[in-house]
Amino acid sequence: MLHLDSSLKNLVISFDLKLRGAVQITVVVESDHSRVHKIHFTTNRELMSVRGGEIYYGIGTWQGWRHLTRNLDTDLRKGLGFSNTKETKKLNKKITITEVQSIKLGGEGLIDNITLSHSAHVEGFIAAANWLIRNQNSFGGWSIDVRRKIEKSVMKPGWHSAMAQGHAMSLLTRAYRYTKNRTYLEAALKATEVFSLKSEERGVLATFLDRYNWYEEYPTNPSLFVLNGFMYSLFGLYDLKQTAPLDRRAVAEKLFNDGIRSLQALLPLFDSGSGSFYDLRHVTMGASPNLARWDYHTLHISQLWIFYDLTGEILFKDIAERWTAYAKGKRAKHN
Repeated sequence: MLHLDSSLKNLVISFDLKLRGAVQITVVVESDHSRVHKIHFTTNRELMSVRGGEIYYGIGTWQGWRHLTRNLDTDLRKGLGFSNTKETKKLNKKITITEVQSIKLGGEGLIDNITLSHSAHVEGFIAAANWLIRNQNSFGGWSIDVRRKIEKSVMKPGWHSAMAQGHAMSLLTRAYRYTKNRTYLEAALKATEVFSLKSEERGVLATFLDRYNWYEEYPTNPSLFVLNGFMYSLFGLYDLKQTAPLDRRAVAEKLFNDGIRSLQALLPLFDSGSGSFYDLRHVTMGASPNLARWDYHTLHISQLWIFYDLTGEILFKDIAERWTAYAKGKRAKHN
């Protein structure tokens, strides 16, 4: 048993772990009002569970040494929230970790280099980039392995999301810039492959009126044309085309330019006269309009301002200003 003292801000624990069999690391923390909580990290694939008031996270299995970093505050809050009782929900809102009382290794393994710190942003950043490298599939993507139904369209596990691809490319290009490790750049370049595949081919490409290419957050049939997810995918393509060497950026640049052209053409269809539409299901699926709730509406505005800064296209500025006025109560003129 190793006893450690920590301040209010020392919430991140890091350590090296080598497995020789099944292992469980138990971290005992004390929160305000002298409450004691046990957080267990076990070598299985269970995402999270709460048993007997104790919190369990699966950390998988591997060969050799591996460096792990956990935010104890986040792990505790998620566990308490997972308990889903009135008492734990009330506690979760106010809880503050005041001490890490002990760390215990059980099972067959070795632990080394245990540290407590205020934050581990770089470690988390690189860990996320490495996860993307390990889990990228032959399509160049990161598939969503859950079933999703939107209106009458069903997406079976294994579909790809343009928004997820865009986020991944943004992270990988930044990891490349930070580390100069070309593995991250190559993964980001490979991630463009699903943008040229249609949904029935496990890709994200949709076409509006056989003319405008659109990258689908949800590759449904008929196409859904989600606005915020499409714009997020363009951010990833922009980051990649700006980062890749001149002789490697042509694909990302074309995908981005095609996307900007489509955004300019289709953007007016998302204007309801008093807000914005989340998607175009009322056009493509014959469904009721799906108005964007206000947090999505304000996200649309923020995204449009970024595109105005990136491209200088006045249309993005004009619509951002109009949609900002909608948020303040202005409505389109009536006949």
